[in-house]
Amino acid sequence: MHTCPHCSQRTVSAWQKVRASSGSPARCFHCHGLSYLPGWVHLITSATFQVIVIASVYVALQVRSWLVLVALAIPLTAGLFWAAALFFPLRPIESTAYRKARRVMIIQVALLVVLGVGAIAYTFLANGGAT
Repeated sequence: MHTCPHCSQRTVSAWQKVRASSGSPARCFHCHGLSYLPGWVHLITSATFQVIVIASVYVALQVRSWLVLVALAIPLTAGLFWAAALFFPLRPIESTAYRKARRVMIIQVALLVVLGVGAIAYTFLANGGAT
């Protein structure tokens, strides 16, 4: 368990901490305070995860064994998330800032969906429709 930045009680699980963002914060079971990891922590974790997967696939292809992929990717990914949970402290967030971040996150996802649907529609129409 990890320390809540509001009440200093060890009530936040490692899974809650690793997933906590300003748009989806971790909630303390003791004081019900909200906390998150900064966006740059998620960026570093995501980029490192992608490097781990790509490197593991490369090694698996060189050795010609998918067992290497499992033997490398799973422990390295678990270690990555363990390090993120261990070394980066949670930051408190107030409910008003959480609601604002949540709205921004929903708008970003909606924009991504609209762009994706638009790209698919454009590709479909550019190829002359269903043939």
